[in-house]
Amino acid sequence: MSCDHNRRVTRWLFHLAFEADWDAAQHDGEYRISTRGRTLADEGFIHMSGAAQLPGVARRFYSDVTEPLVVLTVDMLELEHEVRLEVPSGASEAFPHLYGPLPVHAVASVRPFDPARPEARLHHAHIFAADIEATIDWWTRHLGAEVVADEILLGSRNVMIAVGDGRLNVYDQPPRSAATDSGRGSVHHLGIQVRELEQLVATMTSAGVEFRKGITDGEGFKYLMVAAPDDILLELFESVDASMPASAPGWFAWD
Repeated sequence: MSCDHNRRVTRWLFHLAFEADWDAAQHDGEYRISTRGRTLADEGFIHMSGAAQLPGVARRFYSDVTEPLVVLTVDMLELEHEVRLEVPSGASEAFPHLYGPLPVHAVASVRPFDPARPEARLHHAHIFAADIEATIDWWTRHLGAEVVADEILLGSRNVMIAVGDGRLNVYDQPPRSAATDSGRGSVHHLGIQVRELEQLVATMTSAGVEFRKGITDGEGFKYLMVAAPDDILLELFESVDASMPASAPGWFAWD
């Protein structure tokens, strides 16, 4: 395996595949589809993407697809053929191209993909407030924030504040001290809304990710806690209509 070292290639590459093509590859031991409607023999290589490039590829080439799609996460260290960074015709950036078949054993994980629905989004930053009314007043007065929900969730008052198109979830508890809460102070975690939480957990677990807290049922959602690099605490959550309080759907609305 080699690549053009004048540009940066990370260890993990991604490829959108039709689920039926991937199923067939598992019987053959190799995946030989280059891109939609083209084989490795047709194209001479298999199209790959970096993580940031994958949504654009989906929008450009797969937005009208109705057949099931999956994302293949490919480990560069397991590839036997050359990977080159090249700028395809009509593109403005370089993409990784695999010049040979993709061995099944090089695929570290597989997850379903719907091109019309993002898989995750940064939903809110969760902060503590020693004086929640003063905190609300400060954000609304000085930065034009708007209170969009004010509820008792999991036994404590939670106020969701919209700041432009972003959100703060203000928790009616004083900030934790650095000595007792790993230095997080007033900011406790980032809330990441996802789809198919159980499937995500299975994929992350297979990749060796360890969770601070397993899947837990809330009021209108289920969630878990996991540390990102540099010990940034994340809440990964999925909304659950069946347990949603009558006044709460706007918290998690996601088209």
